[in-house]
Amino acid sequence: MGRLWQINYISVAQEHFCTAVTQKIMAKLYPYIISDTISDRNVVAACCRHRVTRNGNQDGC
Repeated sequence: MGRLWQINYISVAQEHFCTAVTQKIMAKLYPYIISDTISDRNVVAACCRHRVTRNGNQDGC
């Protein structure tokens, strides 16, 4: 979404809306992804250096 905003394909309001929806979905899925139970599943997360964002790794970088 950030790229679409950057090239003026979507408005700031549209980008903010999509970001909020993504955060809501991630919050709903969090209990299913992160737990104390051991499983054979892995998660790999990455982000660009010095990238300030609220999505992706949720401040994990």
